[in-house]
Amino acid sequence: MALAALSLALAARGALAGGFAIDDRSASQLGVANAGAAAAREDASTIADNPAGIAHLSSPQLVASGTFINAGLPFKNSGSVFPGGAPIGGANDDGGTFAPVPSFFYSSPVGDGLSAGIGLFSSFGLATDYNPTWVGRYQAQSTELTSIDLTPTLAYQLLPNLAVGISPVARYSKAKFATAIDFGAIGAGAGIPGAAPGSADGAIKIKGSGWSFAFNGGFLWEPTDTTRLGIAYFHNDSVTLTGGTKFERPTLGNVIAAATGTFINTAATTTLPLPDHLNLGIVQTISPELDLRAGLTWTQWSAFKEERFVFANPLQPDAVTNESWHDTVTVSVGGTYKLTPDLVLRAGLGFDQTPIPDPQHRDARLPDASRIETAIGFGYSITPATSVDVAYEHLFGDTVKINEATATGDLIVGTTHLSADIFAVQLTVRF
Repeated sequence: MALAALSLALAARGALAGGFAIDDRSASQLGVANAGAAAAREDASTIADNPAGIAHLSSPQLVASGTFINAGLPFKNSGSVFPGGAPIGGANDDGGTFAPVPSFFYSSPVGDGLSAGIGLFSSFGLATDYNPTWVGRYQAQSTELTSIDLTPTLAYQLLPNLAVGISPVARYSKAKFATAIDFGAIGAGAGIPGAAPGSADGAIKIKGSGWSFAFNGGFLWEPTDTTRLGIAYFHNDSVTLTGGTKFERPTLGNVIAAATGTFINTAATTTLPLPDHLNLGIVQTISPELDLRAGLTWTQWSAFKEERFVFANPLQPDAVTNESWHDTVTVSVGGTYKLTPDLVLRAGLGFDQTPIPDPQHRDARLPDASRIETAIGFGYSITPATSVDVAYEHLFGDTVKINEATATGDLIVGTTHLSADIFAVQLTVRF
């Protein structure tokens, strides 16, 4: 279908916020590290952060933004072993990827204090890609989660200094997972002569897609001419991804499949909990040229308790990974300075927590880490009706440990280090 094809074009192939959330959807906000995004209302991209903001836009406008991510996730093995204690062979690898993430927004005043708009952007996404024979292959080979949010939006100016906005969200999500299977370990555990861990690798590949719905609503209050306060709450329903499973089996795998009825291609589903988040922001004008801003986001990652794949083949047990994530808080500060009537400079600094509690719940599929975000950018008015925004952000992530066993008893032990360079460009046209 057309929207499914479009979602692939809009694939968010590298999560930027903690977990697998995405919060970089416009260059104007990336330039201040998303500080005060709930109160920014600078252009139609406010639909993604606080839909009430479009009530303050005096003319119709179209925003097209492209974010380009180059992420690094190098893994260093420090003792990965097969069941029984023999070292797992294979090289270290970097699962980071490069990807574009476009977004589109349109808003327009309707009349009598009412404004309407629509957004097309990603709220969740992830991609990691490793060599199929790397040392952590029994944990992850490749992972891809893509999503696209379609968000019709209404905002209303309740009072001269108070606006409210709502955005119902229709979300299409698509996922792919590939992981090596240690059939040698399975065979050795079953007492098959000659079977040994690491001697007969196969793989499982799962694809699925599905629709879910969400709701974003917020308020924007201006208690004085120089102060703006914003609050927005984004509620996300879980998404059920339905698709199929393909097994790649070596000769030993064929023997096991014939004897047990498992590891046979079958349909599969998984329900992915998606967290709610609360976004608070303030923008304080210091002078006609300078403003300062700050933001805080709480994300309900505790909803992500486990990852469970349920197979249509009744003989195939569920594949379950215990996640036990915890809620997180992201904080950011920034500011803008109007150097000339046509040129505004931006800078920001943020800190984003990881929801992963410890090395025993971190794996190579999503080796998330807390990070510091540093950002700079500028906006330039080409004409009174057209402006361009450019921003750059670098993520300085922690070096974190992985110490997690797979379903076949292979223990992956090592460290990984998160970093990313993010570049964004945005065109805004006012009508």
